[in-house]
Amino acid sequence: FRRVLFRSEIRERLPNLTIQILQSEHINEEQKAAFVSITRQEMEKQITETPNDARYHLIYGIFLAQIGLFDDAIFYLEKTIELSPNKQTLYIEAARTHARNGNNERMFDLVKTGYEIYKENDDAWVAYALAARIVGQENIYNNLLEEALTTGEYQKVINLLTTEIQNNPDLPDLQLTLALVYSRAGQKELAIQMIEELRAQYPNEFSQRGLEFIERIRSEITLIQ
Repeated sequence: FRRVLFRSEIRERLPNLTIQILQSEHINEEQKAAFVSITRQEMEKQITETPNDARYHLIYGIFLAQIGLFDDAIFYLEKTIELSPNKQTLYIEAARTHARNGNNERMFDLVKTGYEIYKENDDAWVAYALAARIVGQENIYNNLLEEALTTGEYQKVINLLTTEIQNNPDLPDLQLTLALVYSRAGQKELAIQMIEELRAQYPNEFSQRGLEFIERIRSEITLIQ
């Protein structure tokens, strides 16, 4: 039993080790290919030995996606959902790989199903909103934002907009929207600072417009005081 457990633990660590090797500049391509081959052989052996353990399917699926074998990765990641249909994170991981493989419709379906398992999970909420926007479901995206803002769940919206800005750093309107959400959440000085940065970076677009927002926020601070 100990030998079997030890072998499983080694196999479980192989994918991460191989990714580190692939990223190294001090290892030649032949050696890197050998490690990929060994990892694939050992992970497939492990899955054959424990076919109903979603964890090994997940580890192997993520590894395959990391090395660009998306079709193979999707096979194992979809299998994790079959084995553990109530585990929300599995839907998100499979959806991410479908998106990288160009299948946004399947990505959206998986994220939506995962979100509906436990809607209180902020990460799942963010993933659902992002997925809705990617596939052009703006009504879903807008409804999610409006509901969160109405109920005062500002951190959800902040997390969403922050992710969108990371993905689209050249869309200043997203940054303005984030600043306004911070203001609404009570972080008015931070909001003003963000708008001032936008005014400096995009003077033609935000010099006057940004000043108007800042004056409005400052008047709200005065009223509170």
